[in-house]
Amino acid sequence: MRADERPLAWCVIELASPTAASLVDELTRQWEPGACYLPGAPWVPVLTAALPPAAVSRILRSATTRVWRGNEGIDAGRVIESIEHGCLPIHVTKAARLPPRLSDAVRALVMTDDSGTIAPPDPDVLRSRLDLVAGAFATGALERELTTISDNR
Repeated sequence: MRADERPLAWCVIELASPTAASLVDELTRQWEPGACYLPGAPWVPVLTAALPPAAVSRILRSATTRVWRGNEGIDAGRVIESIEHGCLPIHVTKAARLPPRLSDAVRALVMTDDSGTIAPPDPDVLRSRLDLVAGAFATGALERELTTISDNR
């Protein structure tokens, strides 16, 4: 299913945390319908109940975007898993935390929230971002750049 034909505008698949819950709250208020899966509790040392991987795959295949917030570098694992499911990965961060030189494909993975809100992207912008990211992924350039960014942290 093409990204623009998916029933969910977004998904958040993260371990339960105040940051993840805040992101879900914001996306629920600002964007079209989405889904979240926040397993675990910060005070429980072992994750006891979790969806099987096939269920997580169904969530990713139903969403146009997978969104997460973080102050660290872009998580290559989340990026690759999302792209493999046809879902645009979006890392929300502060602009000041971005490395100075990023390719257009890596920039397409990032939304900044310096204003304190995350505006829903225009569908045409989402399509062009996904095409750009998928093209860089197909050539291997995206993985190479994400590895370089991670190594330079």
